[in-house]
Amino acid sequence: MTSDPLSLQEIQQANLSALVEIDRICRENRLRYFLAYGTLIGAVRHHGFIPWDDDVDIFMPRKDYDALHMILGDGIVNGFKLCTRANTKHYPYYIPRFCNMRYRYETEQKEPIFDIGAFVDIYPLDNYCSDMEHGRKLVRRIRRMNATYMLYNKGAIGKNGLVRAASFVASILLHLAEGKKLPERINGRIDRFLLANTSDQDTYVGVPAWTYGLTQYDRELFDENTELPFEGHLLSVPKEYDAVLSKLYGDYMALPPEEERKATHHYSMYVRDGSIENNSFGRTE
Repeated sequence: MTSDPLSLQEIQQANLSALVEIDRICRENRLRYFLAYGTLIGAVRHHGFIPWDDDVDIFMPRKDYDALHMILGDGIVNGFKLCTRANTKHYPYYIPRFCNMRYRYETEQKEPIFDIGAFVDIYPLDNYCSDMEHGRKLVRRIRRMNATYMLYNKGAIGKNGLVRAASFVASILLHLAEGKKLPERINGRIDRFLLANTSDQDTYVGVPAWTYGLTQYDRELFDENTELPFEGHLLSVPKEYDAVLSKLYGDYMALPPEEERKATHHYSMYVRDGSIENNSFGRTE
């Protein structure tokens, strides 16, 4: 029997369970992370979730991000799984989601079904060049790689009939060229490209591997962390959180117009039926 969809407040609590668990893992393994984006605004402005927000975001410096992958592996441990393109069939995103698999996520978008749970989005902080022009070129190339994977994954994109037909043919050709291995390989290609075209001497850091904008942060903004209360938990944030948020949002303490105070991610969440232990949940063949 399928449960009723969770309310927004219940989704927040389900996602919070994943955030608290990732905080525990990071503390035990001395890994650095920082609350990010709307989650960071929530910590500063509301001491918890923005009341209408429905997801959780964190930054992780690349070294810690890679270590987390090694620690968590591809399976389910204590009900949690680090879902990636390589281990979750049809998973669309470069960034992984750390998921409480006691819950079941259903997207409302028209895309292949991928099986994840209540989640935390984990964004890697990478070196990001020393000027905007080189950063723009870097992102342009990575966007093409991500777009290629999206085409491979979805099969057809676009609303126009001719565009959909052409993209469907392109997807078939991609499958013939790449076989079944692209989900396992694509992130590695992006990571190697980043490593070859950036360095620890870069002025800026950011998230060039998965971004729709061009936000380069001064490296020093993430040198130190502090903690802020978030839904009754003390969680890690950049010590220079004001500079980080001001760079992204300007006056982030001002509430948006009332008509904009609504969730922007179109999905539903359910309590999962049955046991989840030792279940592969659609692991890529």
